[in-house]
Amino acid sequence: KTGIDGPVTISIQPGVYKENVLVPTIAGMSENNTLLITSSTGKSSDVKIHNNQFDAGGYSEDKMAKEHGVFTFDGATYTTLRGGIEVTIDGNTKYPSVVHVRNMSRNVTVEDCYIHANMSSSISDGITLVNMYSLSEPNKNNDHFTLKGSTLEGGRQGIKLGGTSTVALPKERDGKILNNTFKNNGTHAIYVTKEDDAEIIGN
Repeated sequence: KTGIDGPVTISIQPGVYKENVLVPTIAGMSENNTLLITSSTGKSSDVKIHNNQFDAGGYSEDKMAKEHGVFTFDGATYTTLRGGIEVTIDGNTKYPSVVHVRNMSRNVTVEDCYIHANMSSSISDGITLVNMYSLSEPNKNNDHFTLKGSTLEGGRQGIKLGGTSTVALPKERDGKILNNTFKNNGTHAIYVTKEDDAEIIGN
């Protein structure tokens, strides 16, 4: 059988992992059948995920649809990344983001993580630490995203929260940015666009 039929926890042992991590759509994900990805110790930076290998996959009419981060939620739902995990980019590698959310990844939470990159104020090579991307089609947004209790340091922007840029299409909904610490971001700590009912509290 493929997929999940109950709550699942992936517990990562302490270490330094050079990976691009992609969490896809998994059959059976639901409010009850959740996925938790966490450090086995829960201690800050016991688990570090990093990389310097970005590949957008060649030419595409929608180049941004193929972009990814070091850690990418790619259609995952009811998924949480938690527990002091550090996610970063090595040097000046030109990723669009460190943590990337795309393809209707809904009810995703990033909690108690340290997400960082070199600071830059340049649009051409600046990195958004947590970035959302939605296709310009109806109802393709990453609704109900939550970032809480995390530290976001450097990059050009801390978080870009929002859905498709096409004005006529439904906006993304119910994003939450709660009790985070933003340090030395090049232009913006928090940038919200095309988002209905966002909550930004205690940062």
